[in-house]
Amino acid sequence: MMKKRPFYWDESNISLAGHQQCPRRGVLEETNLDINNIGFLTAANDMMKTEDKHYVTIFMQATCQDPTQLQVMEPHKLKGEWLWIDFKDIGNYTPLFMPLTNLLKSPQYNIICDALTTTTHIL
Repeated sequence: MMKKRPFYWDESNISLAGHQQCPRRGVLEETNLDINNIGFLTAANDMMKTEDKHYVTIFMQATCQDPTQLQVMEPHKLKGEWLWIDFKDIGNYTPLFMPLTNLLKSPQYNIICDALTTTTHIL
């Protein structure tokens, strides 16, 4: 799905749908949380040879309007409940999805930890 971007500086610019609305919609659909201040953190390119899979993971940050609204909206995609985890504590949980494991080993991890506040969590 493509769209013509309505920006004054380039009205002929054709682009993919979404942009920053994609994370907002995805988080709302899966968690019932309304987020804003969405921003890019980093991206990862991981080859999972044993599973014959290739993942490109885009790590984003956002502000949650009301964390008390957290709900399991797609129980068929989640075992148990959502966990609020401080970003700096991700390494205390196992097993981790390979892109998270690789992020912990990368120089980007410390840069992200330094940039985020102590109230930042991941789902």
